[in-house]
Amino acid sequence: MRDLSKVIGKRIRVFEESGEVRKFLEDLFMPTKILAINTIWIPDGTTETRVVIPGRKRRLFLSEEILKELAQKIRGMTLRITFEDQEDRYYS
Repeated sequence: MRDLSKVIGKRIRVFEESGEVRKFLEDLFMPTKILAINTIWIPDGTTETRVVIPGRKRRLFLSEEILKELAQKIRGMTLRITFEDQEDRYYS
């Protein structure tokens, strides 16, 4: 991977081929930890996958738009990314 990265001049990320949605999303969001993954059923019959990320600061390796686009192109998933402050979890 390192050699290929040097040849093309860009970072490379490898995804394990797996049927597991959680594993795919953990690889996609790495190194960011995922708090929760939920399926949202939309009235028109479609679904969205909601990914909850800890913290108010949006520290993602890639932008939200790129993550959503990759999930759509690789797995046909529509993502909804939300951020949750750890402190809010205990006081709400």
